[in-house]
Amino acid sequence: MSCNLKLRRMGQGALFFFLFFLSIVALAQPTSTYVKDVIMPAPSAASLGKYGDIPVNYFTGLPSIDIPIYTIQEGPLSLPISLSYHASGIKVGEPASWVGAGWSLNAGGMITRTVLGLRDEVGAGYYNNGNQVEENNSTIYEIANGELDGEADIFSFNISGYSGKFIIDKDHHCHLIPKQDLKIEFEYNSGALNFQWFTVTTPDGTRYHFGNVPGGTTDEGIEQTAVHDGNGGGGGAIDEYYSTWYLVQIESADKKWHIDLEYDNEIYSIASLASCYDLTIFCETTGGQSSSGSIGCYGQHDSELDKYVNKTSILGKRLRKSTTSTSTQVVDFISNIIREDLGNAFYMGTSNTSGQLNEIHVSSGDFCSKWVFSYDYFKDPANQTRSEYKRLKLDQIQQKDCNGDPTLDIPPYVFYYEGTLNGDGSAFFPNRLSKAIDHYGFYNGASANEDHQVNIPPTTVNVTFGGTTTHITKGNSDRETDESKSKYGILKQIKYPTGGSTYFTLESNTHFQETTQTDNLLYLTNCGYPPVPTCCDNTTITDTKTLTNNQIDYGQFKLRLDAIDPNGGNTGNCYQDPYSDVFA
Repeated sequence: MSCNLKLRRMGQGALFFFLFFLSIVALAQPTSTYVKDVIMPAPSAASLGKYGDIPVNYFTGLPSIDIPIYTIQEGPLSLPISLSYHASGIKVGEPASWVGAGWSLNAGGMITRTVLGLRDEVGAGYYNNGNQVEENNSTIYEIANGELDGEADIFSFNISGYSGKFIIDKDHHCHLIPKQDLKIEFEYNSGALNFQWFTVTTPDGTRYHFGNVPGGTTDEGIEQTAVHDGNGGGGGAIDEYYSTWYLVQIESADKKWHIDLEYDNEIYSIASLASCYDLTIFCETTGGQSSSGSIGCYGQHDSELDKYVNKTSILGKRLRKSTTSTSTQVVDFISNIIREDLGNAFYMGTSNTSGQLNEIHVSSGDFCSKWVFSYDYFKDPANQTRSEYKRLKLDQIQQKDCNGDPTLDIPPYVFYYEGTLNGDGSAFFPNRLSKAIDHYGFYNGASANEDHQVNIPPTTVNVTFGGTTTHITKGNSDRETDESKSKYGILKQIKYPTGGSTYFTLESNTHFQETTQTDNLLYLTNCGYPPVPTCCDNTTITDTKTLTNNQIDYGQFKLRLDAIDPNGGNTGNCYQDPYSDVFA
């Protein structure tokens, strides 16, 4: 089976502020400290959110990889439970979900959000102050300094048969992206400044309750994120907020039937690369003009790695049980092994309690079955102790007899991945804090990037100040894509219980861009002019220029032969810029 690997493209840019006689040029890594950083959801929530970002269809070239486990049926309601894989690639900074990197457990659903600027529900957030955002210097200054929210957060949802995104506008209305025939309701707690629950109603009247049922006051299905300050030593939480609302109940249109989901608490932490900057400031003074520069980073300095990191603690939820209103069907999700690829909570002094999914037990009347999950880790051998150097890897799942009779066990699904690690049965994948990434966040093997505090490619910015244009080049990192390395960690083979296999051959997206490249080859000097046609006693020179396929496809090759006076004038027998062109 052949498919295309979809690489999500994220551009980089420069942010300029011109204030009175001050000009600032700042080039940094993908997060910004002038406008508050984008805050992403927790790993298991983010893994399901991928299906809203890149819908699985043949237009994207992604295969549909889904392993059915069981479907709960209660009256007109159903809740399919399955394991699915999204073959869009594993980004270096992306943590694994509780069923392994690239995999998602579909057993209900969730609403998660990406915070843009400030979170919407705080006092200066978009929910309360969106109608005050105006195009004037004062407002722009407040947004740039994190005093006012300039845009709505993005909420992503994933439930049975539906996925997508929505925003809540300044008038407190939900707008679906893309438009769908769904109704979204929510409750805003003005005292606690948070969204207490969401309800999504489908066209047939079925209601999906997230976080809590309407009127509920507990945080049964709500996951919280704590973002830490950059003062070192873990620091206190500068913001703690609701980040994910898990599905807690599916309710029929007539309210006679429902399926309930229960969750356990867990707590863990994630470290990610902090923003760094290379800053040049131009000032106009009474004595003329001056400039100064500085390079630095935000976040906390990790002395062991000599890197600056952002630290986030997750007060998470882990699915424990699904039951029906008639109690005729029960599905238990058993997690009894602590993960090695997530860390202890930073500011609370709490040990890591995050778990991997080990078994699923299904019981319905006399029927009983269980699924057993087996794991290893993708590893970066540079460090064997830190959690950032490991990533949970699903090796196989197997359906077994719940009474322990091995003769009734079904052979397993076995999974194989790209990337190898010499001398170890595990697969290689770089650590989550590696700077060896391409423009889109995938691994490219450019280890020299680790020496660059600001991890951007050479970028030239033209700044005109006081009538003078200055060319400033920042960055020296290799952010080009290496197709073979970008595929590390991606699923390449599934071996089925029947003994057959499916193989996946994936590739990067390609595109063409018109560019001009000039190369100076060998040249002759001190050449005479007739009647003395000699060139330093040489009449022939040879040089080679090799063009790659990418340069040749749809391109034009132009050869220009110049005879010039290096001093730029017509002196003696030399003439400025006569040339001949050869096209190929």
